[in-house]
Amino acid sequence: VDFGDMNIDAEDLVDIDDFASLSAKCILDNARIENGFLKLRKISIGEHAYIGTSAVVSGGCEVKAWAEVGDLASVTAGKIIPGGELWLGSPAKFAKHLNLAEIPKPLPAKEFPAKILNLKYAAILGALAVLSVAPMLPMYFSITWLEENAELGTLAAISLAPLMAMAFLALFTLELWVARWIVLRRLPAGRYAIGSNEYLRKWFTDQMSEIALTVLQPIYASLYLPFLYRALGVKIGKRSEISTTSSITYHLLEISEEAFVADMVQLGDSQIRSGWITLKHTKVGRSTFIGNAAVVPDGYSLPDGSLLGVLSTPPIDGEVIEPGSTWLGVPSARLPRRESWKNISDSLTYKPKWQQIAGRLTVETLRIIFPFTIIFLL
Repeated sequence: VDFGDMNIDAEDLVDIDDFASLSAKCILDNARIENGFLKLRKISIGEHAYIGTSAVVSGGCEVKAWAEVGDLASVTAGKIIPGGELWLGSPAKFAKHLNLAEIPKPLPAKEFPAKILNLKYAAILGALAVLSVAPMLPMYFSITWLEENAELGTLAAISLAPLMAMAFLALFTLELWVARWIVLRRLPAGRYAIGSNEYLRKWFTDQMSEIALTVLQPIYASLYLPFLYRALGVKIGKRSEISTTSSITYHLLEISEEAFVADMVQLGDSQIRSGWITLKHTKVGRSTFIGNAAVVPDGYSLPDGSLLGVLSTPPIDGEVIEPGSTWLGVPSARLPRRESWKNISDSLTYKPKWQQIAGRLTVETLRIIFPFTIIFLL
């Protein structure tokens, strides 16, 4: 069974069979308060079933063997999804029958002995724990030094605090860079068994990236983030704006010029199913907009000037997104018109003056350093 960073309300009322896959941000919503009562319901996930990214499965549901719940789908209470079917939408409905021959079959368990895998995961988790606190060591030694030299007074602590904040950020960024280039390296697009060393390298880097979303949170949605992503291997065009994206495989992602990626977007989330992970190239076109909490599957290419709305997924079954078109929903439908504003100077959007850039950089630098400075002083 493969779990993403999911949420289960009542774990003891969930049955998950062998080789099921539950993707990132999915929710098993089997505990609700209704009409003043707490209602707990059972959820069953069958063998080889797949729950998509940010999908919600409500209490009383059964997802049969080889069934699939699509990205951002919401399965209402009491539904039974038959085996071999794909359900999409909110509320989720039958979309099509799956071709089971296209779903990879798991490798025999003897290929990756459980004891060895458990030791590897334990070692990785230990490394993650150490790496999470290691950037704090300069702060610790600085505080100790100040305590031993109390005669320097408060002014010395205030002067040292911003330097320690920058040192902390630089050290964690260095750790993320090492995880990306030394551990993951340039893992080619393709399919890998989840017990393989290639998958473990990818998993380790993904965990470091998730930690970065918290530790380096002030850097996201700033002018500094594109530089960080470029250092990690993402191809990013000029004047692109990126916020708190996740599920990224850095070297397999391309974001073109003047693209906008909003908060909480799952961008290029790799699919894990039946013991295999599939990695593909993902591209965001020039001047493309991706709304908050949208999900762009691994391997998808959004054309220039297109717009994918909030909490939306791209269309399925070969329906083509044309350049400049607007799509909204799960699965998304094309909107015939998009409200637009003309006669607006590029200096207010894609091509600001250097004074505006300098002003924003000043504010964002303070916003990034100030919280860590306060933590050091406290």
